[in-house]
Amino acid sequence: MSFFQSILLGTVQGLTEFFPVSSSGHLVIIESFFKNFDRPGLLFEIFLHLGTLLAIFTYYRRQIAQMVEGLFRWKSDSLSSRSTQRGRKVLLMIVLGSVPTAIIGFAFKDLFEQTFSAPSLVLVALGLTGGLLWLASRRMPTTSRKLEEMTIRDALLIGLFQGLAITPGISRSGTTIAMGIFCGLEPSACVEYSFLLSIPAILGATILEGKDSLYLFWQPTTNLPAILAGTLAASVVGYLAIKYLVRLICQHRLSMFAWYCWLVALGSGLILFLTRT
Repeated sequence: MSFFQSILLGTVQGLTEFFPVSSSGHLVIIESFFKNFDRPGLLFEIFLHLGTLLAIFTYYRRQIAQMVEGLFRWKSDSLSSRSTQRGRKVLLMIVLGSVPTAIIGFAFKDLFEQTFSAPSLVLVALGLTGGLLWLASRRMPTTSRKLEEMTIRDALLIGLFQGLAITPGISRSGTTIAMGIFCGLEPSACVEYSFLLSIPAILGATILEGKDSLYLFWQPTTNLPAILAGTLAASVVGYLAIKYLVRLICQHRLSMFAWYCWLVALGSGLILFLTRT
C-alpha cells in the first residue's frame, strides 16, 4: 500500500465516519465496483479507527475532561461544581446509551453484516438513512434541551439506534443525531452526544477485532510509515468533519446529507445495474 492510497483511505474514513453517510456502506459500494478490490488489512483499519478516536478526543477534549473530573470529584462546594456535575451526568448518559449498543453488537453483529452485505441491500439501507435524516431535518425543535438535560429514556433510545447502525448502509452518526433531534435535544447537543457515545463503541470494537492482530505491527513486511500517514489523515480530516458538521446542523442543514445518501444510492444502483446487464 502506497502513501497515496493510505492517505486517500484515511481521508475517506475521516469524512464518512463522522458525516452521516455510512462509512461501512461506502466500503461495500466501493468493493462492488472493483472485482479485485484489495482491502488494506485489519491492522490498517484498526489504526484508522484510532485516528478517528483521536479526532473526537481532540475536538471534545474539554467535555471529556469534565467527565473525568465528574467521575473522581464529588465535592459540591467546588468552584467548578456546575461543569463537574454536567460531566458526571453526560458520562452516566454515555454508559446507559452504550448498553443497548453492546447488546445488539454482541448478539447480532455477524448476522446483520452477513445478511445486509449485498450491495443492493446496502443501497436500500443507505436510502433509509437518507429518509431518517430528511425526517429529522423537518423535526428540528423550536425549544430544545441541553445535553445535561438528557433523560434515561433519551440515552436508551439513541443507544438502540446506534446498535442498529451495525447494518452496512445505516449511518451510526446519522441515526444517533436524528434520534437526538426526535428526543428534543438541541442540534449541537445531538452531535456532541453522538460522537461521545461512539467512543466506547469504536474502542470496544477495535479491541475485539484487533487483539489478535497487533503482532502484525512489528512484522518487517508492515508498511508502518504508510499506516501512520493514513491514521494522521483520518484524524485531521475527522476533526475538520466534526467541526463542519456541527456548523451545518446548527444551521438546520441536515437535509443536505439526506439528498447525498439518496443520490449515492440511486447513482450506485444504476451503475451496478448497467454493469451487470
